[in-house]
Formats: sequence, structure tokens, C-alpha cells
Amino acid sequence: MTECYFTSRLPAELRLRVYEFVLSFEAPLKLRQVVAGSKNTGILRCSRLTHREALPILYDRNTILLTRNDFCRHISGELSTPMRADKIRHLLINNFSTSIKCSSLSGGNGIFLDGCCEVCQPSGAGFISTLASLPQMRSVVIDYSRHPSDFRYIKKAMHLNRIPEGEHSFRLVCVGMARYRLLSPMFPAGLSIEYVNRPVNTIWNEILAVGSKLTTSGFDGEDVLLNRLRNDVHREIPDKLYLLYCARLSAFWPDAFPRTAKLWQDVENAIASSGDASDEMEALTEDIREFMLQLSPEDARSQLRSLREEEGRNLTLLP
Repeated sequence: MTECYFTSRLPAELRLRVYEFVLSFEAPLKLRQVVAGSKNTGILRCSRLTHREALPILYDRNTILLTRNDFCRHISGELSTPMRADKIRHLLINNFSTSIKCSSLSGGNGIFLDGCCEVCQPSGAGFISTLASLPQMRSVVIDYSRHPSDFRYIKKAMHLNRIPEGEHSFRLVCVGMARYRLLSPMFPAGLSIEYVNRPVNTIWNEILAVGSKLTTSGFDGEDVLLNRLRNDVHREIPDKLYLLYCARLSAFWPDAFPRTAKLWQDVENAIASSGDASDEMEALTEDIREFMLQLSPEDARSQLRSLREEEGRNLTLLP
């Protein structure tokens, strides 16, 4: 048998550096199946030694993409993602609706028939407890953008204390635009669990990062930014949020969007006075969610053009 110089002669410290280089990926990893474009993790199958050495690095350096279906108590192995739950450190849940099996037990309006497993209960308490119990878990992001009504039910259940204090004590705190951190004394130290509408939160922060370059008239990289956000993040949301950011810099802001203007100012006032704007940010998040439901991207672009024209006429009339 030919000697493998990588395992027999390369020091373990250098092999670990190689694994870190080969097995570190920017995008979350889908473990279920090999498809075109999947990350190359073939090094894990080179030998038992490389598998034993490299597997912890794969889970330590990457975010794993799963769904609530993968944790359902009633799902058989062939319908769930093969994973080493004991090694996962960073997790992205991109679908937290009820599992394939337990959805058949739904009675509607958040009511489930007997037999629905704890993980799939609509309050989300059993699911969160399962995630928090994983020994190596450090960060969980649950993207609720595809299931906003499910998330609203969870928020309502927590706010009304429908989750028993003795069994699960959870509190949701809004820490950013469409971003909620889940707090609980049952969580181990160092564990972060968040519910995030990732498209809204990502686009909001990208536009915010433009900073002082942004004016009502836009900025030099406007088209590049908006096209990238439409193509890479979401087709409809960028134009709607960009309208609000540009309008906020206009003299017509308080009259054109009075409620949003007040709530946005409430956030800034709370940050300036106490540093804690969780309640104000939640109110702004809800307002912007409702705002985005009321207009299309075309409407947003049309309103922005009208606003810029009106702003231009206003400047022309100034002495």
C-alpha cells in the first residue's frame, strides 16, 4: 500500500491548518445531499484519521443549514438531514414551519391535535429547548421571513405568557430591524438564539452602511447597490426600504410618512437617553412590515421619483 505522506509525515498541527483552509466556507452548509455547487468536503472521506481530525473543524468553522423538520420526533431518518447534532456550533434554520409529519395534526389557529411532537408545537418552546440542549451549540439564527404568521404567533404567545414559566421561560427582545434575541435562564452561557427576517435585516443594514453618502437624490453607487440586493437577497424589498431611507432625508419626511417618522425618531431618542430601544425598535419593525405590504417595488420607485421631483422644485423656489 502506498504511504500517505499527508497523514504519516505532516505534523498534526499542519494537518489541522489544512483542514481549516479547505473546510471553511462563507455560505451556510447544506448537509442533506450532493448537488451542483455543493461545497467540496471530500477530504472527510480520505481516511478514518482525516475524518476524525477534520470533522470537528467542519462543524466549528461553518454554519449548518437545517429546518425544524430535521428535529421532529416523528420523522424517520430518510426524511431528515443526516447530521452530527452533538458537534454543531452554528446553526441557521431557514424553515421553521411544522414538520411534514406533524403538519397533518394541525387544527388551525395554532391548535394541534394529540400526537404532535413537542418540537413542532406552535409556541416554539419545545423546538427552542431542543436546540438549547445541543452540547456544542453557540449560535442559532431562525429565519422567519418565509413564515411570518408563525413567528407572530410565537411572539404573541410569549408576550401573553402562554409559555409556562416553570417549564420554559422565554423572552423576545428586538435588537435590530426585524431581529429578535431570545433570552432565557435555561440557556447555557455563551448561547445566542435569534429570530431574524434575514432579507429585511440584511437590506436594512446594507442601506444603513451607506451612511453620510446617501441623500434624497441618492448616491453614486445607488444602482449597483440596489441591483445587487435585488439579485442576491430579495427581489422586492430593496426598493421599499430605500424609499424610506431617502425620504427620511427630505423636508417632506414628517408629512409624507408621519407614523414611520415618529417611530424612527422614538428609536433614536431611546438610544440617546438609555441605550435600550428594544420596544421602540419592535414598534418600528412592525410599522415597516405593514408599510411594505401596502406597495409594490414599482410603487416604491414611483414614489421616490415623485419625492425627488418635489424636492427639486422646492429647492428651485428657495431664494
